[in-house]
Amino acid sequence: MGLKGVVLGDDAKEKVTHLILETLEQCAATGFEADAIEASMNTIEFRLRSLSASPMKGMSFLYATLGEWNYNRDPIAPLYFEAALAELKADLAAGTPVFQQLLKTFLLDNPSRLTLTLTPDTALGAALAAQEAAALAAAAQTFEATDLARLAAETSELKVRMRPWGGQLIAC
Repeated sequence: MGLKGVVLGDDAKEKVTHLILETLEQCAATGFEADAIEASMNTIEFRLRSLSASPMKGMSFLYATLGEWNYNRDPIAPLYFEAALAELKADLAAGTPVFQQLLKTFLLDNPSRLTLTLTPDTALGAALAAQEAAALAAAAQTFEATDLARLAAETSELKVRMRPWGGQLIAC
């Protein structure tokens, strides 16, 4: 969890941390609206059950198995979600505060916590551009004038071929 645009300093960091923890404690105490839980469950179930033609579906299955495999557990188990999904639905129907318990266990009662402040380096972009320009200049010194002209012509031709046209790339 985090926030963008927070003023730098320990005071602001403490306020953000307090706001996040207070919000989590409120959610753990009061729970979530039934409509929000139902919508989330529908979304998750749809994702689990839908087999799209996406080339990334296989990667999704692979990533689902890796977490288990890394810890020497059955890597195929996550692919069999029916029983766990039915159990979760039954717990929710019985009024078990499943998500509140998860909030408490994994976020509120978890002693491992990190507060990290990321600050942008406003000079980094210019430094990287200068570094790239120097590398290109050094590379250009190793080319003959004819090589540079050929590279410029090939680059121009490539830019023309890659220009989008009606959502498609122009074929060679």
